[in-house]
Amino acid sequence: MRKDEMNEVTFAKAAELSQGKAAQYLRQAHECNADILIVKHSTPYVVLMSYERYLELTKRQVKKGKRL
Repeated sequence: MRKDEMNEVTFAKAAELSQGKAAQYLRQAHECNADILIVKHSTPYVVLMSYERYLELTKRQVKKGKRL
């Protein structure tokens, strides 16, 4: 796991999820309100984020008048 200080995003390899670290990443996303980018084969695969962060992003889109 590595953190990109510029964008405040934590990067993790998909293989780490099967090595027992999935719970650690889920806890980090929830407790620290962190965004975690899972990378598979050197390609962005999926993003983990807290529910509060998700709500914040959707509210911004609604304020801008964009449909979800």
